[in-house]
Amino acid sequence: IVDKPTRNQNTLDLVLTNCPHYVNSITSEGVPISDHNLVTVTLGFDWREPTLGRMGATPPDPHSFASLNCFEGDFEQINSRLGEVNWQLLFDVCVESGDDGAMFMELMRLTCLQLALHHCPKKRIPIKPESGGKRRPINRQKQILKRKKRKLKARLRALQVHEPESPVIQELTDSISLLNIDIRDAINLEYNRKELKAVATVKKNPRFFFSYAKKHSKLRSNVGPLKDETGNLQTNPKTMADILRHQYSSVFTDPANPEIRDTTLNLP
Repeated sequence: IVDKPTRNQNTLDLVLTNCPHYVNSITSEGVPISDHNLVTVTLGFDWREPTLGRMGATPPDPHSFASLNCFEGDFEQINSRLGEVNWQLLFDVCVESGDDGAMFMELMRLTCLQLALHHCPKKRIPIKPESGGKRRPINRQKQILKRKKRKLKARLRALQVHEPESPVIQELTDSISLLNIDIRDAINLEYNRKELKAVATVKKNPRFFFSYAKKHSKLRSNVGPLKDETGNLQTNPKTMADILRHQYSSVFTDPANPEIRDTTLNLP
């Protein structure tokens, strides 16, 4: 849809769409940092979905990809069903009807959408809590244990103030220590449950597994260690950044330097 020159007198920067009636205007303006023009396309509507607040956007169209939780989809069945589709036959039918490609692409999208709707669960629409903030999954067992711990600590503080010599103080201290162990075990049990779920779906839904692995990854950087000028290995992030900056800047040239030969003089 770009009908203006974008570099000198040539139109090199393109914008493709199957809905040109959505476009209001197109401009091509020069910029000081490039020999290509800046192409601006103005649409007749706001493509961003309106939000209802901090907890998320308006519920998506139930018959669209946006409404599906692809992380828990059955991709083995989707791939199997896609392999059964006779794409060549669909393409030939579209060509016979005089299609320029748009009809076949839309038919392909609808076919994939139909299979995804059948083999992917729907997304859960987030509900904004009345007290504000983000709602998280609740570990009931951990909550019960923490509630017991708070009650025991309140009794312990009261006894330490009013009856510091009471033998019950030691019993409460031991009970609180045991509750701490139970709380730790409840947290570990929840982590193990999520990890087993991720491992169980690694073949059926690898996206969910890698999302879980990335969420709990402790890796901060995959760069380094690097050797400095003296040949010593450096692992400090700032030192490695300086080494990389020096390496990159060593290949830079100054266009204003008169000693640099102008390579454009002999161009036709």
